[in-house]
Amino acid sequence: MEPNICCFVGCYDGQVYVLNRFTGETSWTFQTGAAVKSSPCIDPQTGVAWVGSHDHYLYALDVTNRQCISATHCGAGSCFSSPCISKKPHLVFIATLSGRLLAIGATEHTILWSQQCPKPVFASPLLTPIGIVCACVNGFVYCFDFQGNKLWEFETQASVFCSATLYHDVRYGSRISHCIFFGSHDKSVYCLSLNGELSWRFSTDGPVYSSPFVAMIEGNMSCHTMCNARPCDEHDTQLAVFALSSVGSLYILDFYSGVLIALYSLPGEVFSSPVVFDNQILIGCRDNYLYSLGILTL
Repeated sequence: MEPNICCFVGCYDGQVYVLNRFTGETSWTFQTGAAVKSSPCIDPQTGVAWVGSHDHYLYALDVTNRQCISATHCGAGSCFSSPCISKKPHLVFIATLSGRLLAIGATEHTILWSQQCPKPVFASPLLTPIGIVCACVNGFVYCFDFQGNKLWEFETQASVFCSATLYHDVRYGSRISHCIFFGSHDKSVYCLSLNGELSWRFSTDGPVYSSPFVAMIEGNMSCHTMCNARPCDEHDTQLAVFALSSVGSLYILDFYSGVLIALYSLPGEVFSSPVVFDNQILIGCRDNYLYSLGILTL
């Protein structure tokens, strides 16, 4: 089966399931040595699927020929996080619960370099134009260049389990460049510049585990406020950050300033990340429901 018509799912039974995304039929399964909590990542250049396992291995799977190309041992820690892939240089990045961040050649399938963080890494590495961002349980967020040199570090006040999100708004020229969003167990949502400088911080009512989501709202939710970039008007669009505390509070924040636009409370804990599409917010909740919330604009 061609990778572009596949859906990849890792399971606690240690298997990676390859499904036909149109029919849901299982076309192939691959058995690892332990639970798979890592989300598979597809290399757009080769079609190879990369996925980590709690057996401490990162696997490269050839879905078309239904075979494992390579299994890279990542050291003493399980692979909880999901891999990410850079185009130039062509590298695969994975972090482990032993605190190790590894760069693996996407063609030769060998470890090219690794960096040791002080504590476990649950968050998935984030690919940026200048390197890889890695959040650690010690409360620090690190950025390494593509050769493994540390560019900067940013300290929060508690552990970081949240995988960071990158967004680049090109609508207003050079005023806003790439922004990095993430949450911490210090009950805060952070916005950093690409160089690790704090742009804003927003305090929530609980730890932030899930990844923030950035989306354009059609219409405005807060026309009475002034954005940092320009005045809002009721026929315009609005760029917003959607973040959730683990106690179930949804915060909709202004992209530029971190000012609260709207707040909504769900009836259970939330550890999953929100998805926003066409002014609809999808959120999975610990009360066993998937919520679809409509965004009301002026």
